[in-house]
Amino acid sequence: MARHIWNRLHNDYLRTDRRDDYRALLDLAVRHGYRLLTVGAYAALRRSGEPEGDGRRILIMRHDIDTAPRVARMFAEEEARVGGRGSYFFRLQTADVRVMQELADAGHEVGYHYEELATVAKERGANGKDRVPEILEEARERFAQNLARLRARTGLPLRIAASHGDFANRALGVSNTLLLADRHVRERAGIDLEAYDPEVEDGLAFRTIDMTYPLDWRQGKDPAAALRAGLGPILVLTHPRQWGRQWYWNAREDLKRAAEGVLFSAGLPQVWRRA
Repeated sequence: MARHIWNRLHNDYLRTDRRDDYRALLDLAVRHGYRLLTVGAYAALRRSGEPEGDGRRILIMRHDIDTAPRVARMFAEEEARVGGRGSYFFRLQTADVRVMQELADAGHEVGYHYEELATVAKERGANGKDRVPEILEEARERFAQNLARLRARTGLPLRIAASHGDFANRALGVSNTLLLADRHVRERAGIDLEAYDPEVEDGLAFRTIDMTYPLDWRQGKDPAAALRAGLGPILVLTHPRQWGRQWYWNAREDLKRAAEGVLFSAGLPQVWRRA
């Protein structure tokens, strides 16, 4: 436990900037002949009927902006340097309008990182899977409302969404993707694609996600090795927290998570929450 706490503190407050690591990854991809595609562009390619197969040298860079929205600029600048574009999904609490508009203007894909099922569960103190049916429709309505407001704030279409994995979802045993499992909900909200849809995830030869210190990638799945091996398509999922120190954002998220966790475990409604 002590080592786990130390690793988390090191990751959130001491970890050095890793921009050079990201630059090296993209340079490696270019040297090995990979095309950088957004989530939406890759899905469109598959929907077009163009054949997909092993060895397809496509690299999809997906960024879930859970914290520190301005770190998105670092990712975007490095992608633009090699002539590529990435996909950026912002939560309500990280929806920096200026950053989102800058990314869209530069040709990157900007979408919504949604979590309304977890949010409503916390508000209602619904901490068991048996409570999901009673909050599902409210969460779907909240999703549509939040998305409409975010579109109005940013002036962006935001037609691609990606589920956020909250601790409450793990406790409920249900992903936020349940909100968009109904096609009528998607149509009403104007969502063309969810980043976990089969046309994105099922055709991948390699997928990895960044991890907290001392690891860089989940279960040792280093994308550099996959690039050198010529695997494809490859999807790499990153989060700002793992790429350098962002004291304010990490402290805010850690404190909020601790308070929410205590109340959620006790089944107590978090009545002040409304997001």
